[in-house]
Amino acid sequence: MKKILSVTFIIALVLSVFPMTASAAGAPELEAQSAILCAVSDDGMYDLVLYEKNADQKMYPASLTKIMTAIVALENQRDLDAEFVAYAKSLEVLGKGVYYLMPGEKMAFRDYLNLMLVPSYNEAANVIAYNIGGSLEGFVEMMNDKAQDLGCTGTHFVNAHGLHDEDHYTTARDMLIISRYAMENEIFAQIVAQTGITLPVTNKHKTESFLPTTNDLLRKSQGVYMEKAIGTKTGYTSAAGNCLAAAYKDAELGMTYYSVVLGCPDSTAEKSKLSFIDTKALFKHGTTDFSVQPVLKATQPIVEVPVTLSPDGTSVVLLPEKSVEDFLPTTFNYELDVHIRAEGEPLPEGFDPTGKVILTYSVAAELEAPIEKGQAVGTLKMEFDGREICTMNLLSSLTLTKSEVLDTVDTFQTFVQSKAFKFIVIGIAALILILIIVIIITSARRRRRRKYGRGRYSR
Repeated sequence: MKKILSVTFIIALVLSVFPMTASAAGAPELEAQSAILCAVSDDGMYDLVLYEKNADQKMYPASLTKIMTAIVALENQRDLDAEFVAYAKSLEVLGKGVYYLMPGEKMAFRDYLNLMLVPSYNEAANVIAYNIGGSLEGFVEMMNDKAQDLGCTGTHFVNAHGLHDEDHYTTARDMLIISRYAMENEIFAQIVAQTGITLPVTNKHKTESFLPTTNDLLRKSQGVYMEKAIGTKTGYTSAAGNCLAAAYKDAELGMTYYSVVLGCPDSTAEKSKLSFIDTKALFKHGTTDFSVQPVLKATQPIVEVPVTLSPDGTSVVLLPEKSVEDFLPTTFNYELDVHIRAEGEPLPEGFDPTGKVILTYSVAAELEAPIEKGQAVGTLKMEFDGREICTMNLLSSLTLTKSEVLDTVDTFQTFVQSKAFKFIVIGIAALILILIIVIIITSARRRRRRKYGRGRYSR
């Protein structure tokens, strides 16, 4: 019968660690109503959500909307030098919300992108939408189609700039999907990494104009600067609060971190920085409270299984196919935070799997020799906080040969226990019983013949 190995062979289970969510060790207390943080390794090994707070709650995106506007624009207009016109129809709907552009102003597509994404001008978003979509409504339809294509489930746009509308909303999780996708576009990534832009002389502006980015993570003078920040976009309306989708690349760790914070309060000049402060706290959390750690060693015994028909032993210890590392909280303790169980076996009553690596093995109740060392005889699934890390083979730790004598005895015992043997025994017993009955009947007839025969022919 299978059994979990004794304490000298298994990982002890004593303490708990916090999960890789908002309650993870060292997780910051954010002012944002909704937030999410993920980490992606440069080698593609890891792509994990490290923190979330109300990540699926309906929120207003404000100018984070312009990330999607840029995606749709860049995928439908490849020529960055194409001339776009600030048609009056695209500006008049903003009323006094137009701060730079003038009706009929002509600039290259790239300049409108810069104006929209860096200093975050709403009129630039409308001009782009009108020039590419043919109408503002047509372009917004393209935005919603793209959101659906990306797998967003809680997002709906009604404009290209993000000014408040009750029917214009998103979630932190959806905005993370959108901003990550946008950062894969080299042109977008280059634009949002700028600390400011210089707009050219146009038919409406006789001098160049320099406008700084609204993303204070990129500006050393703003008090929330982060050297490794690489974008992406800010947002604010009174209804949405301060919002920020950001990216941070740590080349030494080989990781890129993406965050979204939505609904940061804004009632004072100091609070206007809360989206940046929250984002810095998230990036610090990701870079200091998580690391790549061993979660399984190839020498770790998992389970001891009975073996039949071998003169070399009556059981074998199964080992993992390989060692495994994973991106886990730094509080994770390999010696304390791993639990081994059989498939279908419930966790112990009162056991909290939060922060634990759960190893679930599947193997036959007993194995039959011969078995070669390194032979795959079972499987092992690894999970952390409900996330499957991997599934691998369980290997025999030694070679067990097969005894021909034991095999013969086992074959005989198996035959004796089989239905065929039972049928044969029953058949033989039935034949014997029939034979006995026949003998009894025959003997009785003979006795009668002898008895009555002597009386009939006697003199």
